[in-house]
Amino acid sequence: MAELNLPVLLIEGFQKLVSGDFSYRMPRSMERDEEDAIAFYYNTMAAELGRIFSTMQVNEQRLNQSVDAISAVLIEVAAGNLEVEVERDYKGDQLDVLAFLVNTTISELSLLMSENQRRNAEIQARLEHAVEERTQALSQALENLKAAQQDLIQSEKMAALGQLIAGIAHEINTPLGAIGASISNISIALDDSIHQLPRLSQRLSSEQQQDFFALLDRALNSQPILSSREERNFRRALSRELEAQGVDEAHRVADTLVDMGIYKDIDAFIPIFQSENADLILQTAYNLSSQQKNSRNIVTAVERASKMVFALKRYIYRDPSGEMVKAIITDGIDVVLTLYYNQIKHGVELVKNIQPTPAILCAPHELNQVWTNLIHNALQAMNYKGQLEIAVFQQNGQVVTQIIDSGPGIPDEIKERIFEPFFTTKPAGEGTGLGLDIVRKIVEKHQGTVEVESRPGRTMFCVRLPIEPSGGKYG
Repeated sequence: MAELNLPVLLIEGFQKLVSGDFSYRMPRSMERDEEDAIAFYYNTMAAELGRIFSTMQVNEQRLNQSVDAISAVLIEVAAGNLEVEVERDYKGDQLDVLAFLVNTTISELSLLMSENQRRNAEIQARLEHAVEERTQALSQALENLKAAQQDLIQSEKMAALGQLIAGIAHEINTPLGAIGASISNISIALDDSIHQLPRLSQRLSSEQQQDFFALLDRALNSQPILSSREERNFRRALSRELEAQGVDEAHRVADTLVDMGIYKDIDAFIPIFQSENADLILQTAYNLSSQQKNSRNIVTAVERASKMVFALKRYIYRDPSGEMVKAIITDGIDVVLTLYYNQIKHGVELVKNIQPTPAILCAPHELNQVWTNLIHNALQAMNYKGQLEIAVFQQNGQVVTQIIDSGPGIPDEIKERIFEPFFTTKPAGEGTGLGLDIVRKIVEKHQGTVEVESRPGRTMFCVRLPIEPSGGKYG
């Protein structure tokens, strides 16, 4: 006799009962006591249920309530829930017996299912144990490798950040020093001016006062940017001219005038330089113009420090959502160049060939790591002396960025290996060999490409990034 699929037959029987078919009977299995008992319970239940329904006019309200309760339980059982049971009233009549039969059937079915689950769990446990034994060593090795890789990547990022911080500290200390010196100069000049102005107003005639204000206006409106050599030449020329006009201490007067930004067309001021109040007039005008000059220095220093801090904030910003955003490529490049200003300004000629490009969908903080690594490598390759060229333009639905240095170039025999993890030509302790590997992975994550062309005197890394990545996402 074929083995009966008791759960399926029961579910089929319950579904028939729910639909109002009470004629269905489960086949009996005389060879399997448990299944035969369940079939017997079910068949008896079905018969009793049919009989009760045939006499439902006896107690229609109670019968309807019982049937609803039994139907709800049977629906749950048909859905696979064996944790339910029919609430009994223990009156000992047919409805109570029916509830008992339903609950007993569910209990027996639950025991049978539990046994099957137990057997399946044992088989599954043995399989999982076997798989775990086979893969444990490999998994541990993989975890160790991942951890080591993350440590090395973080080390590479921290090394680049350390280079930046050293330059940033210098770039911020410089304007802070300028601010401190300018404030000190303003304070001294202001004190002198407070004492000089009353004396000046008492001593000067109306005509001399007009000449004084003309001299002061000329100094306040001059914004000379002279080299040291130019200053020396102007001092000598002014000194000779003043001596020719009979001005006392012509050399000192010339020095003061050049410091005030006045080094041409001084004929109108010769009379006040020849007067007995020349020293007071010149020093008062110098102190007043010096305050303005130092105020301008403070503004310039604050702007410079603010620019550096803003660039650093943008560099370290991470979008917590991890979503792609629209960003202009050149914004990130400018941030990195600002942070590397200290390494660039003393010996590197920066040439920028930037064309207007649209915003691209990207992770800006990750691309900043690309520009950091490529620009840092270019500066190191040139030993911070030479020409660094950066070009950005649009081509074939991509934004193309070229970073070109005038260093010695990459030998042909290693050119194919420079993107390999841990490959480096730097001395021990100066590089992990992960910089270009990180660049490649970030660019590929953005569905872009990075290529290199190199010959002595010109090495170019070319990064191509799609304006709209396929699928609207990266990675």
